[in-house]
Amino acid sequence: MFKFLEIKQIFPLFIFIIIACSSPKNISADKSFLNNSEEEEIISTENDEINEIKNDIIEDLDIQLPTNLLFRDHNYVPSIASVQCYRKGFDQSIPIIAFESSEQIILKFDDFTEDRKNYYVKLIHCDALWTPSPLETHEYLDGFDQDEIIKIDPSFNTYHNYTHYQYTFPNDQLKLSKSGNYLLIIFDDNDINKLVLTRKVYLRHTRAIIEGQVTKPASPKYIYTNQAIKFNVDLNGFDVNNIFDDVRVIISQNNRWDNMIADLKPTFANNSKLTYYHQDNNHFPGGKEYRTIDTRNLNFQSERIKSIITGNPTRIILKTDEFRSFINKMEWKDLNGKFSIATTEGENSDLESEYTKVDFFLKPVHKKEYDEGNIYLFGAMTNWEIDENYLFKYNYNSHLYELNLLLKQGVYNYHYAFINHNDKNVDIGFIEGNSKDTENDYTVFVYAKSLGENYDALIGYKIINSVKHE
Repeated sequence: MFKFLEIKQIFPLFIFIIIACSSPKNISADKSFLNNSEEEEIISTENDEINEIKNDIIEDLDIQLPTNLLFRDHNYVPSIASVQCYRKGFDQSIPIIAFESSEQIILKFDDFTEDRKNYYVKLIHCDALWTPSPLETHEYLDGFDQDEIIKIDPSFNTYHNYTHYQYTFPNDQLKLSKSGNYLLIIFDDNDINKLVLTRKVYLRHTRAIIEGQVTKPASPKYIYTNQAIKFNVDLNGFDVNNIFDDVRVIISQNNRWDNMIADLKPTFANNSKLTYYHQDNNHFPGGKEYRTIDTRNLNFQSERIKSIITGNPTRIILKTDEFRSFINKMEWKDLNGKFSIATTEGENSDLESEYTKVDFFLKPVHKKEYDEGNIYLFGAMTNWEIDENYLFKYNYNSHLYELNLLLKQGVYNYHYAFINHNDKNVDIGFIEGNSKDTENDYTVFVYAKSLGENYDALIGYKIINSVKHE
């Protein structure tokens, strides 16, 4: 589906290789030129091919993996809540650490099952596109191939009881020996078929040098709504056999993976220095600043809270949200879709934060337009997934879309996602709108296969902000 044209131009001092790309792989790429049946056929064919390749690789692995294992952030049991995964010391960070450093990744989560569970940890090495790599376990792990979570604490002085689990790695039991993508798997009772949750984590080399900026797309159609990413990569002496086959670049927006741009090819290449400037297709809808709720203090009604009803559990009624697609520019600070667990009423937010019932309301403009699809809450709090637990229902008495969630005290960012019945793409702009001026984080991941190796090493990454410039 994706074709790349190579044009070689010889200059007196350098040979530049120019690649014209019809389109990099973008999960939510614009397919407006297709009718629905053609689009569904292409998507189905692509997914079938990807799944076939993935299944072949899984069958060749030295461990048996569950058939329902998903290579993304996902909770498999309903009793799991408030999952956080980040680099130690930076609770809003991507869970990425430097190779051969003292940095660690922390995983935290709650379980509403009060009985203490025997949860275990396993890591699977993956390629740039999150398919299991051909490496055997002993090739990327030093020490044991799995570990048990032993830091387990009950909640303290809360109405809604829960058990809090925390795991920190690498550690003496579980050490990583290859850079790249890893799927972190939590399972119950030493049985990997009893999946609990999965999270994407990263081990990086500090090799490649990445510099870039967010700019406007070339197409007039997108200059007011989208953001393009222009960047340069210096492999910095990392030897590869073929730059165009062995170097892979992925871009994510605010650590979302449903709309990532994958397998970009360089526009220019000069030895180990690569330029990526695909203004026609390397761009994302800008969205709008995320909506925010703050439930840290249950004795105070923050900006978006209409009322607080004390009880067991406490109920928080939010003010009614409205659609924002007509607003061109919005300026306020957000967490770029993330959430933070915190309470002002205790010393240990992990154990003393309450779970409260939170009521969300959305007022539609024209109900008929919304009948063409479904509305979901969307953000890190939903694992960036379209999850039926976050589906809004229309109340014909209040004439509002409504959703009730059990959330731990903290600060939460969210968007409203519209999923059309026909194309199934995540459409943020339908309700939120899109703007070129929105503040977003774009993470550029650079992977490469070194000479003689058969796996994607993560040789560098860079977070490029659409507003802040270094």
